[in-house]
Amino acid sequence: VLVTAASIGFRLLAQLTYVFGLLIVISLLHFTLIYPYRIYRLDRYHLIGLYLPWLFFTYAILATKTVAIDFPTINNAGQTIGGPLLPVLNLLLAGLFLLSLLIIFLRSRKVDGFHRRNLLTMFITLLFGGLPAIYFGVLQEYKFLPFNYLLGPIASSIWLGATTYLVAKK
Repeated sequence: VLVTAASIGFRLLAQLTYVFGLLIVISLLHFTLIYPYRIYRLDRYHLIGLYLPWLFFTYAILATKTVAIDFPTINNAGQTIGGPLLPVLNLLLAGLFLLSLLIIFLRSRKVDGFHRRNLLTMFITLLFGGLPAIYFGVLQEYKFLPFNYLLGPIASSIWLGATTYLVAKK
């Protein structure tokens, strides 16, 4: 009974990793659209359209087996067996992240002073911390290089640590 409870908890944790990972990338895109000034007015319909994929994939991850047939458990050492929607989710994650990176870079060229420095710092942080996290955590599944499950979380930790330092530093 204890092993089953641990497996269920580990599976739920893996599912929530996908759910909140997508929420982080969509929130990053939302942030790039409004900082330091809005590109265009985001009313409630735009926001619903922006966060609708998150609701769809949250349902697909937690309630169906269309994103992943099996998530990591104690027995299968961290391997996610992908379903038919996992490549779509991975491409969405990578695409939204790269779009956010591009928007930050383009916006940093149009502003100056304090905002330019913040945008360039964010761009560099995302480039050196977030891009490896996307590569090792999302795209590495397609076997470009030998796979290591630890590289995604390590790169994500570097990204989050650098971002937290930049936000806390004044």
